[in-house]
Amino acid sequence: MGENEIKDLIASKKQTEWTSKKRIAGVLLILDYFARKGGAVSMSSELSRQYVSTFKRAKNPATIRQPLALLVHLGLIEITQKAIATPHRKASARYRLNPAYGKPRPIQTSITRQQVEKMATAAQRQETRLNRRHRTREGIAATLSTIGISSAGNELALMMLTGGEKAQGIGKFLKPLNEPSLRKIKIDPSGTIHHFVKNCPRELKPHLLLDGKPSVIVDMKAAHLVCLLCVARDRIKWMGDNGRNAADLEGELARYKATLESGDIYEELGGAADRKKFKKTLLSSLNMATSKAIHLPPYQRLKASFPRIVGIIQDIKQNDHRALSKQLQHFTAKIIEAATHEAQCMEIATLPDTDAMIVPKQFETLARTLLNNAIHEVTGLNLDNSKP
Repeated sequence: MGENEIKDLIASKKQTEWTSKKRIAGVLLILDYFARKGGAVSMSSELSRQYVSTFKRAKNPATIRQPLALLVHLGLIEITQKAIATPHRKASARYRLNPAYGKPRPIQTSITRQQVEKMATAAQRQETRLNRRHRTREGIAATLSTIGISSAGNELALMMLTGGEKAQGIGKFLKPLNEPSLRKIKIDPSGTIHHFVKNCPRELKPHLLLDGKPSVIVDMKAAHLVCLLCVARDRIKWMGDNGRNAADLEGELARYKATLESGDIYEELGGAADRKKFKKTLLSSLNMATSKAIHLPPYQRLKASFPRIVGIIQDIKQNDHRALSKQLQHFTAKIIEAATHEAQCMEIATLPDTDAMIVPKQFETLARTLLNNAIHEVTGLNLDNSKP
């Protein structure tokens, strides 16, 4: 379809307010975006409005106000995945060009001077939009620009590469380290922040430098079980909203909270069992189908100690065994994001790393305090993360 064909199609669908030269050009730019990306592409309403503005005061009540909704109505694009807007996951809808129109082909069209200027500043405006949506993103990008690795780390990386050990992960880390243009930041639907340093093998992370200074990893203790408290608290609220008695669950949750605050919950649950093995098996059981998890001793011990909380886990995983992990990822990301923001406000270079933060070694004690504060803010727990 060219400019005239799209104009005729819009008119035939009784959306004549979209037939101005400027709006047709904006619609074509959105279609060009999908054509260049190929396949299913995520696009938010906010991004689409960067190409062509919505109608705030349409003359005709039947006029579709959003450009993406218009293109779907015209049949030019299809929704492949609806937007996710839940308390624990948020993601824009995904679209693709309608296959009925065949492969995209170049067409001649004209755009306004204002649209030419907007295209020239597209990358800058995209950064501004993403930074506005995610308050820690700009600071993380600044910290990524200062990342380095010590000479001992370089030697270790070379040894691991030549030995074939974790070569793929090292390559994904070293290439952006040497090419700053590849240092991208992505934020998934749960809120977890991803960047190239997360590809750095564990053996190399102690050798990372932030602005030429040694760094340290400050992590959450028992992150999954800490965030499970938030999942149970959400269930209590849901039960209250639906007129159900949650007194028994509240009592068990108070006991669970006290167990988390009293010390090492893995040792408390595992007893004489090997802590490392017990922890690994228990965390794996939280992310597997209930039919498999119930046969594992660590899961059985958790159920024996906190049956109602395990009942919530099994309800959440009833239709999808991955559903619980998405909620745990959301609360973990929320805690790390809060701690990272506080560190950035103090001008401390900080990189979030799933359930941990990478900070300059000189700020280790302060970073642990900030992480404790963030855990308390999100969960209400008073934990001691003051020591590694």
